[in-house]
Amino acid sequence: MNIICLDLESILIPEIWEEVAEETGIEELELTTRDIKDYNELMAHRYQVLRENKIDLQYIKKVIKTIEPLEGAPEFVKWARNNAQVAILTDSFYEFINPIMEEFNKPMVFARTLKWDEQGYLDGYTPPKNIDIKLTAIKTFNKINLNTIAVGDSFNDLTMLREANKGYLYKPSKDVKQNVDDIEKKHNYQELKQAIKKQL
Repeated sequence: MNIICLDLESILIPEIWEEVAEETGIEELELTTRDIKDYNELMAHRYQVLRENKIDLQYIKKVIKTIEPLEGAPEFVKWARNNAQVAILTDSFYEFINPIMEEFNKPMVFARTLKWDEQGYLDGYTPPKNIDIKLTAIKTFNKINLNTIAVGDSFNDLTMLREANKGYLYKPSKDVKQNVDDIEKKHNYQELKQAIKKQL
């Protein structure tokens, strides 16, 4: 049995925080794990910036409702689901992504859950970052003898890509390209399909 494990942001949808940054005009919110490798440090920075600018969870959800999948992404996921099991493995949050999953016919998703204070400002999440959702899922799938094929784009995807039976970097940033030379890179869905077909 084959399972295709996909990171979400920059693979199937735009980076949510970049969309929030564009909507609010706050450049500091454009930073992602492609820029700051330590996820806890990145999230702490985001909490502070959001609070300073009086941006609460409800505002972020309004922005997210305007986000469309990347061109060709729904078709790619449909193809993947017709050829294997599919799991979305993401460090994003169910509160952010659940509405967007309608566009992909609600695939299996492993994500985090947000915490917020009485004013609606973000102030934490579960499970904590020391639990690597992506790596843990891949290891579990491997234990039950699934053939794991993983796709990601950032530094925080490297553990799952290396643990999978086969991993691919999809449109990685310049920094990731320069620092990672042991993982195959793909630049569009057609290339990715052709590569995955060989693994099925």
